[in-house]
Amino acid sequence: MDDFESEATWDFGGSDSVVLKFVEDKLTSAKRDQLRRFRAGKPPITLQLAEGLRRKASIVGYGSRDNTFYLTWE
Repeated sequence: MDDFESEATWDFGGSDSVVLKFVEDKLTSAKRDQLRRFRAGKPPITLQLAEGLRRKASIVGYGSRDNTFYLTWE
C-alpha cells in the first residue's frame, strides 16, 4: 500500500478502526487493479498515519465500488 499514500483519505471509525478511501480520479487503472488484490484475512499491514503513528492493521472489508478499505488495529 506504500504506493498509494498520496491518493488516500482516511477517517477514524473509532478507537480501534480506520477507513481508507482512495479517490477514483487519482488512481490509474493499474493502481485500481492492485488495490483489488488486497483482501480481508491477508497478513497485517503497517500503516503510518499523518501524525507519524505506525500501527499494525488488518483489512476487514473492501468496497470495490468506492475503493474503500475498512481496517482494524491489532
